Amino acid sequence: MRYRHLRRTVIAVLATIAFLLIFALAVRAVFEAEPTRRLARSWLVETAAGYGAELEVGELHWGLLPPGLRLRQVSFKGAGIDAEIDALQVDLGRVWLTQREIELGRVAASGVRLSLTGLPRSSGDGQGQLKVRVRQFSLEDLEFEGVDLPGKMALDLQGVRSSWSTEDEESRGFAEVTSAHLEIGRMEPVDFSLLARFVLDKNGVDLSNYRLESAGFELQGRGRIAGGRTRFEINGPVDIGWLDGFLGAHGLLDGAAEVAAVIDTRAPALIEANVSASHIVASGFRLDNAAGRLALVNGSLRGTLTRADFFGGTVRGSYELAEFGGRFPHTVHLEGDGLSLQDFLDHLRIESAGLASNVDLRADGRWNGRSFPAGNGNADLIFRGTTPGLPVSGAVDIALTGEGFLLFDAENLDIGRSNARWQGALTLGTWRPSWSIAANPADFSEIGPMVNAWVGSTVLPDGLAGTGQIQVDLSGPFSELTVNARIDAEPLILDPIRFDRLVAETIIGGSMLRIGSARFQVADGFGEVEGGMAWGAEAGDDQIDLELRGRRIPLEAVASWIDLDQWVDGGTVSFNGALDGPVASPTGLWQLSLDNPVLAGLDLGTASTTIGLESGRFSCTDLSCDHGLEGSLFWNVHDAEVGGTLSWPQMQLAPFGEEMQRLAGDTADVSLNFRVPFGERPTTVLSARSEFAQLDIRAEPDTVEVAATIQGALEVRADLDRDDDGGLSGDGTLQVASANKLLTLLAPDSGVPLSGTAVASFNVDWQDEPLPRIEGRLESIDLELEKQAIQLLEPARFSLSRDGFVVPGLHLRARDDELFVRWAIDPEGQLRGNVSGTMDTLLLRFLLPDWEPAGRASGIVEILGSTDEPLFEGIAEIHKASFRLPGTRTILSQVEGTVFLSEGDVQLEGMDFRFMGGRGRASGRIRERDDTIVLALDGT
Repeated sequence: MRYRHLRRTVIAVLATIAFLLIFALAVRAVFEAEPTRRLARSWLVETAAGYGAELEVGELHWGLLPPGLRLRQVSFKGAGIDAEIDALQVDLGRVWLTQREIELGRVAASGVRLSLTGLPRSSGDGQGQLKVRVRQFSLEDLEFEGVDLPGKMALDLQGVRSSWSTEDEESRGFAEVTSAHLEIGRMEPVDFSLLARFVLDKNGVDLSNYRLESAGFELQGRGRIAGGRTRFEINGPVDIGWLDGFLGAHGLLDGAAEVAAVIDTRAPALIEANVSASHIVASGFRLDNAAGRLALVNGSLRGTLTRADFFGGTVRGSYELAEFGGRFPHTVHLEGDGLSLQDFLDHLRIESAGLASNVDLRADGRWNGRSFPAGNGNADLIFRGTTPGLPVSGAVDIALTGEGFLLFDAENLDIGRSNARWQGALTLGTWRPSWSIAANPADFSEIGPMVNAWVGSTVLPDGLAGTGQIQVDLSGPFSELTVNARIDAEPLILDPIRFDRLVAETIIGGSMLRIGSARFQVADGFGEVEGGMAWGAEAGDDQIDLELRGRRIPLEAVASWIDLDQWVDGGTVSFNGALDGPVASPTGLWQLSLDNPVLAGLDLGTASTTIGLESGRFSCTDLSCDHGLEGSLFWNVHDAEVGGTLSWPQMQLAPFGEEMQRLAGDTADVSLNFRVPFGERPTTVLSARSEFAQLDIRAEPDTVEVAATIQGALEVRADLDRDDDGGLSGDGTLQVASANKLLTLLAPDSGVPLSGTAVASFNVDWQDEPLPRIEGRLESIDLELEKQAIQLLEPARFSLSRDGFVVPGLHLRARDDELFVRWAIDPEGQLRGNVSGTMDTLLLRFLLPDWEPAGRASGIVEILGSTDEPLFEGIAEIHKASFRLPGTRTILSQVEGTVFLSEGDVQLEGMDFRFMGGRGRASGRIRERDDTIVLALDGT
């Protein structure tokens, strides 16, 4: 019984719980009852109507723990807002009836479709209206469409997820948009995705951090949408090509940039951005490492370029696109330093032709849309020549006139070593020049390659050089230029050919060069060229059609072209013929006549031949001179090589002097086979046969063999090697087979009774000098003077060079007498030397043949004068001597006494002699004046 009160307590509790459950079930039944749900829906509709909105609810269900509301198929229409919600759950937090305020603990919505026209605005101060606060909100699968937003923007969102929680009247949350479509005014729509964190307040939305990604950008930043104003701060990389499409600039912009921008619908500039870019393309021109500022102000795009790398230099300036749409007016101001002329021309697809310069510029321009040729502007360019390339220096003024072309004007332009005036127009778009260029002086070694580059073919041959004046008019597209040129060159060189002057007028166009008139001068000779040249596939092998004529052109000048002028002493050449065929290998045929050619001192008389050109080789096979020379010759132009075979039967030797005639005879049969490559070693085979002598020379690239023989008297042989630098060196021998025969040939009237043989050896060193240097030694002699032996007491050295012939010492013994002789003959024939000892004066007949000296003389005598007029100075004792007085038959014999020799005079002291069968003794002087012997003697 003591637990009876406990049972009563348990029963009471259970009864209370049962009551509460029954009450809850009853309440739930009441809430779930259709009339109750209808009443709730009506209340919600009326509440929405209090805000000026229309609300429709498909399904409504209650939740008691926690108390809440679940709605399906909800439709809402308000001021500028249309919304549809598939499912909405609202949990009640707290209710303040006195403040007419409801706090919702959690609101979750899914399948939301929201359409917004403009931004919603607050209706008054809110007094008398129910306030609703949401502590936590989540949103799944939102579709949003917004039009007529501030700044003429429209926004569509797909795949939106969002949630927030509210604290102290601020709702903080995040939003994710997988696909958004934004339209701003007339700009191209933008598709992007968004991930953002935001704060909602009663006035709008703050985006504390967001990230936008699109095909054209990856941006992040912050922003706010509230009270009819939108403001975003944007940072990140932007594809300038995408921006060009967004702004509707029609392909004027391209590249990539880093952007720090502000979009503000209430600021003067809707978009304002600082831009830095590794490269940007504007109106087709590329700028690297650019930094600047862009602003979209009142429908116009304005830009300031702080700096950028542009064609190798730097630029700065400003740009404005005044409106997007309509005329698209552009305004540009540009300043630049150190821009590369070659890079700029290459960009415009204009052949730079090797022109090299850094350019400073100041330019202003205005145009509409893509109609740059119809714009107006001016550019001042200062060219500063650079290398490598053809340096260009000077000032150029370029004007954009609005008529579709650029006007160029340069009064004083240095192009390499040429000075030019450049004027004319360049049509924009087609880039067709109409230029006039006058150069004085003009350096053709630089102008030739430049013209060839512009024309696109070799119309002026490689290697062209010279100076003069040129007037060139260029017109048409660069790929098919028409060039009118007038040339006055003095000289003009087409290696190896040299014209002392050339005046020509030519037209280049349509893959053809036509020579209207071309006259040239070589020394005192003249010539003309007429015809033309064509190139390109349609020309085939008929590229050259030229007629060439020359009149009395000096052979020395022609020989100088191939470095053979030292062999030519006179004469002229005239020719008439034609040149045709392909440029690379033309053919030609000319009739050629030679007037009085003199080759190596030989007068060839008149000559005629036919010269042909084929495969870069001039050749003639029928050369014939009326003095007997015949042969065939060739000249390989490309290799500057000449060669041929020449023969001259019965060639007269008189031009080589009396000595040659005495040694060899009056005529010789000569043949020459030679090949002389330019800059290389010649190959030559020379053979000459005469009555008394013969000469053979065989020159190979590495060796030269020489053999000369004077019949029965003298034989000379030499074997020479070519050095690396082209010089000759080697040794040889000289053998006198018969001194008597040699004397007979050299001095037939000397009467020196000398006979016997002699042997000498020598070394040859022939470098870059007109004559070789020969160092020799007389090794031995076997001579007799009037059957008395002459001995060589020691080998005697001698030398022959451009300095003359020198014998430093010849020590001889004749009979019992010794004689020492030294002498030298310089290039002008001057003598110097001396004789000491005792000698047979028969030997003096070499020098004094008219005196016919004989006998013996002892003393010291200096040898002076020249080989033609030798002089002696000194004292000599004469013993049993004799001599003839020159020009007479008078002979003095048995002469004994002392002779003083001085300046051509012979002074006698106590001289005994025989004269006309008697004897006499006299002193005095014998002189030779003007080929007359003057005697002044005293004696008996």
